[in-house]
Amino acid sequence: MATVGAVVLTYNKAWILREFFDSLRCQSRRPDEVILVDDASTDGTQGELSGLPDSWLRLKLSRNGGQSRARNIGFRYASCDYVIFLDADVVMEPDMLESLAGALDAHPEASIAYCHYRRKGSRVDSVRAIPWDAAALRRENYVSAISLVRRADLPRPPFDETLARYEDWDLWLRMALDGRSGVLVDRPLFTAWYRPADLSGRGESRDWHRRVLAKHALVRD
Repeated sequence: MATVGAVVLTYNKAWILREFFDSLRCQSRRPDEVILVDDASTDGTQGELSGLPDSWLRLKLSRNGGQSRARNIGFRYASCDYVIFLDADVVMEPDMLESLAGALDAHPEASIAYCHYRRKGSRVDSVRAIPWDAAALRRENYVSAISLVRRADLPRPPFDETLARYEDWDLWLRMALDGRSGVLVDRPLFTAWYRPADLSGRGESRDWHRRVLAKHALVRD
């Protein structure tokens, strides 16, 4: 059986860490390794990390360098066959990892297993993905950053640290260019919390969107 690893990024998420960790520990398919990356939080994050399993690796960064850098640092320690990059402000369905890993197991030609999800907080709606379509991906991102990926198929490093937004779209575009593909699990498997002060809660960033378009020489229809 393929092994599953989770790289968890947190930055000032103490308010939801208990709920997040409960959803991680209650997975029907438990992760074989967990790498926690605290990107120099200034709230009560460290206190919330006490009492977690000793086998979970904890990394406390001395400075906040952005989510791409933090994820790349965590990825250096990953050793499992499949890797998922998790944000600590999500709550997972109990069978999320099992469902995503099952999709990759059943589709050896696919490198990415992704799903629909719900948004809660300052943005309340459902985000639906579409079945893998490389041409559609070049027009707009429909694959969440919170997806399960074959570690061997990820570029090194996975994320472009010059991008503060849309770094996940950039990753999927680079993987598609290398001939990689994905498989959709046709269910919402997690809920993502959005708060006005969070990066993702500030709405879409046209400038960062344009940077990804320019990097990949894409013209938006």
